[in-house]
Amino acid sequence: MGKGPRLNNISRKFTTRDSLGLEGVATSISTEICPIVNTVTPRPFYWAFATWGFYDFYKNHEIEERSIINVHKYIKMQNYFLALASNINKNAGTNGYIGAKNIKDKVDLNQEKFDYDESYLKTMLSNIINYSAGLYTMKFLTKEDPTTHQRYKYPHMTPLGEKLAKSFDTVISKTEYYKKYRFIGSKVPRDVLIELGNVISNDLKGFEEAKGILRNCLFNTKSTRQLIQSHNYLKFIFQSENIEYVTREILYDYYSPRSKIKKEYPLELQDIINSWEIVIGRQYFTIGLGMIWKFMLESLNTLKTCEQWFQFCFKDSKISFNLKSKLSSLLDSCNYDFSERELMIANARSDKASHENNIENGIRIILSVYNRFVDRDDFSKENSNYLNYGIDNNSISLNSFFKLVDSYKDKTIEDFIKYIMRNYILEQHLNTALKKMVYDDRDGYYIEEMDNEYIRKEYFKIEFQGIRMIQLTRVMRDLNILEDK
Repeated sequence: MGKGPRLNNISRKFTTRDSLGLEGVATSISTEICPIVNTVTPRPFYWAFATWGFYDFYKNHEIEERSIINVHKYIKMQNYFLALASNINKNAGTNGYIGAKNIKDKVDLNQEKFDYDESYLKTMLSNIINYSAGLYTMKFLTKEDPTTHQRYKYPHMTPLGEKLAKSFDTVISKTEYYKKYRFIGSKVPRDVLIELGNVISNDLKGFEEAKGILRNCLFNTKSTRQLIQSHNYLKFIFQSENIEYVTREILYDYYSPRSKIKKEYPLELQDIINSWEIVIGRQYFTIGLGMIWKFMLESLNTLKTCEQWFQFCFKDSKISFNLKSKLSSLLDSCNYDFSERELMIANARSDKASHENNIENGIRIILSVYNRFVDRDDFSKENSNYLNYGIDNNSISLNSFFKLVDSYKDKTIEDFIKYIMRNYILEQHLNTALKKMVYDDRDGYYIEEMDNEYIRKEYFKIEFQGIRMIQLTRVMRDLNILEDK
């Protein structure tokens, strides 16, 4: 078994991210079925704004000045004054501007003139950089000559990118800020920013041509087939349900043939509905194992061998079923509606609630995932393939978990739990932490191993992964595809 770093090794920064190496699978599937729009790109405004930033900087600077760093500095400064203008005007969309809260906390909004403070973002572009990939995917920018495929020294605008940028420029060029202050960054009058905030809105109000270009690039091209399917699924949900936003319950329980709800839907949506059900199922699988991991760490407050550790976990747990019973005897009871699942998870996450049920509830949740997906006859080849994701990146696939359950049906529940604790949690954590140390030079070890005994280094916090459909909802509303409720 691999060894963690010594307790006195403080040369590496500790990372809490994905300590079991399981979260990447749901992310990979989400990336395929909802490309371009992700959990950190909720506003299409930033694709138009960033494209304009490249265009405007290039138009006003010589070739030797067109480095990516210089463009990013320019975009960062323009974003500062847009966010500041929104703060001053107290616009409803203020929070949608990246860095707006930092500016509000640092700047006296009642002064008459304002200077640029580049420290409002911790890094060059912070979250703005998350929109960059979309600029290339939607072909607003290119890094290479389309004929020779030679790499450019700096990103070049495409004709489509210029069209988008010019549509943005047509609106912002009407402002006094654009005409006199956008390259200065100092002593910008309050009334100039008030005007800027009234003209520019991060929901793209007034940018009809830009919205049309973005709608076409996102939802009307062959390259975004699966994004179009997610878009169609969302439109169906909002046409069918009186809701403000999409939830895990909707994506996991509303339309599944194995849920207690089983709502009807158009047959052409079956593939994308199943895909999103698998994404949420992966998240529940990860959360269930995380619940067990959390309790295991809480029980490891003194040095223990692996067997001693596991026995203490059982001793400290409140378990209602007979550990010596066959696993098959537990399976039928592991089917839950949304509120039942979420209550178990909420208790595990709470700092106030007792966690003595974590092992039982974690096992119940992962077994409910087995019951939901094993031997499904409504899955397409593509859906079924998602159940294999995790095999190639040192994670755990759902299919391998299903085979494990099948192989343990006639064995005891205790043996099954011990296997999960040893292989799906302990070994998985050690392998994941070792990878982080080798490839990222980061310390991801929550435990320390010394002479075949373990001691806790860190506590584990349960967090749900983001769901891209939430951000896609925001994007579609901004582009007038969904009515904002």
